[in-house]
Amino acid sequence: MTVFWSIVTFWLNEKFMKLRKLIALFVLLPVIFANAQDKDEVIFTIDGENSYNSEFIRVYQKNKDIVVENEDKSFDDYFE
Repeated sequence: MTVFWSIVTFWLNEKFMKLRKLIALFVLLPVIFANAQDKDEVIFTIDGENSYNSEFIRVYQKNKDIVVENEDKSFDDYFE
């Protein structure tokens, strides 16, 4: 009889251990993904329309090759 209960106890522990791992996975994954997202900062607003940091960097990188060499500005000068 004790062997039977040992087998039942082992089976239940194994089954619930998998369930606990699955629950932990479902609880932790959204937390990890929520923390992994970077918030895009608003750097200025014109007529109520926000301009975000990523948008500014994208436009700066796109247009810096168009600027004439002797007029080349640093990042800080471009922002002013």
